[in-house]
Amino acid sequence: MASGLKALKDVSNAQQNPVIVLGMNEAIQEQTMSTKATLAHYHSEQAGEPSWHFYEELFEAGVVYLELRGVSVELQTREHGGADVVMRLPIETAKQLGLHTNVLPERWESACDSNKTAPLDRTRDLAPRYDDPADPV
Repeated sequence: MASGLKALKDVSNAQQNPVIVLGMNEAIQEQTMSTKATLAHYHSEQAGEPSWHFYEELFEAGVVYLELRGVSVELQTREHGGADVVMRLPIETAKQLGLHTNVLPERWESACDSNKTAPLDRTRDLAPRYDDPADPV
């Protein structure tokens, strides 16, 4: 009960002497202020769709950063430092990033064609089968 009275007393004192109190997360964020400056970003609310953040570090000249979230990545480190990175991006994400602007329009149209596997599917059905699907393995 005494602690409850102390809390009420503290509240009444706070009204007389206002003090700004930060939550723990806000205090930590205030101490570790980011130097990222957003150039462009996209945040997806849909499952399976990537989000990205294109930014610069304020005190770093000559470079920018691209952070991708929710993408498939293949990473191979190099013997003498650095790495090779291959990202599997949905066409829409590539468009958002402006990657299509470096591709000839007819080539981009071909890459975006959702039916481009149809000819392969048709030839797969025409190919003779040498195994009998009814045979047990």
